[in-house]
Amino acid sequence: MTNPQTVRTFIATIPEPETTKRLIAAYQPIKTGKFAKSIRWIDEANLHVTLKFLGNLSPEQLQQLPSVLSEKLHGYRPCTLVFDRMVWFPSERRPRVVAANFKSSPEFHAIALRAEMAARAIGVTADRRAFRPHLSLGILPSKDSPPRTLEQPIEYLEMPVEQLLVLSSELTPQGPIYRELHCVSLKL
Repeated sequence: MTNPQTVRTFIATIPEPETTKRLIAAYQPIKTGKFAKSIRWIDEANLHVTLKFLGNLSPEQLQQLPSVLSEKLHGYRPCTLVFDRMVWFPSERRPRVVAANFKSSPEFHAIALRAEMAARAIGVTADRRAFRPHLSLGILPSKDSPPRTLEQPIEYLEMPVEQLLVLSSELTPQGPIYRELHCVSLKL
């Protein structure tokens, strides 16, 4: 049971409207394929790349986070993610999510590391798993068995990362509701 005063929170970046539109067009063939009905597609307004899931934060942690995150990101510049293909995430052997994958970006990984450091500074436990950036497009119920291979190239598509958002996440039967709590701009 969660404390009613805590807020389920994460740090993310969201695609610009034009990027979202092009992403949706890129995964349209998958959305109309034979197994597509078994996937719960994520509403386009909720598309994001999570840098750090923070869990349930106390009011004190929520108050500290904006300044700590801003401090940790001081001097970090905007970067660009380049989508390269759609994949099963976390893997083909254990598919749970249809995701847009990115080419490796050392700049984005450095920003994610700073978000992780901000989280630890306010008392959030470090992740045990390695950071694997992706943008979730749809969720596969555990009982379904999709085709083994999903890999589908994405025509060259960039996603500028100019700001990080601290978002709350309220889970509902209709899907999550995200609300922006704070925004940190990366400076040029």
